[in-house]
Formats: sequence, C-alpha cells, structure tokens
Amino acid sequence: MRLFVTGGSGYVGAEILRRAPEDFQIAATYWRNLIAKPNVAAFCLDMRDHAAVARVVHEFQPDA
Repeated sequence: MRLFVTGGSGYVGAEILRRAPEDFQIAATYWRNLIAKPNVAAFCLDMRDHAAVARVVHEFQPDA
C-alpha cells in the first residue's frame, strides 16, 4: 500500500505516520518542520501550488 499524507509534520499527520504499518510505502508533505522518519519520503510542498501537488502525487502514485 502506498500512503500519501498531507501535513505529515502536523499533529494529525504525524500521528498517521506513527500508526501506519511498517510495510506501507509512505510519502508525506511538510511546510516548515522537516519530517525525520527513515521510512517516509518527505516533500516540502506548498499545498496552494496545484502544479507542484499534481507533480508529487503523479510521481508517488499513492493508493490512499
């Protein structure tokens, strides 16, 4: 399963990352606070930039 989490460094996003099964492939976005989790592909992303969001989603191709 490929999981894409927006706001991975926030309270809810960080909890989702903490609870995600270890066998998931995970990508998460952050804006100011870098995500320092070894099994997470972290993307510094401004969610208002539609082209950048589309590019990351297309590149990662998440299931959820």
